[in-house]
Amino acid sequence: MIVKMQLVTPAGGGAKAREMAVLRSRFKIEGFWKIEEHEISRAFEGRDFAFFEVEPVGNQEFKIVRQVADEDW
Repeated sequence: MIVKMQLVTPAGGGAKAREMAVLRSRFKIEGFWKIEEHEISRAFEGRDFAFFEVEPVGNQEFKIVRQVADEDW
């Protein structure tokens, strides 16, 4: 499944502004992701969203397979 990962920016922004993201499929919010991986964090350089292929591994839990281009979504 391809999802759009959109950053959640806490009130006031600051250093924690890039630590959480919402996972959105084309139809609904699938869940949330705590961004701890450098390669995931780098996908957001210069923008507030990125696209990834994910696989479900549990109830509202996902494994990121790879980053994909915007037009793949």
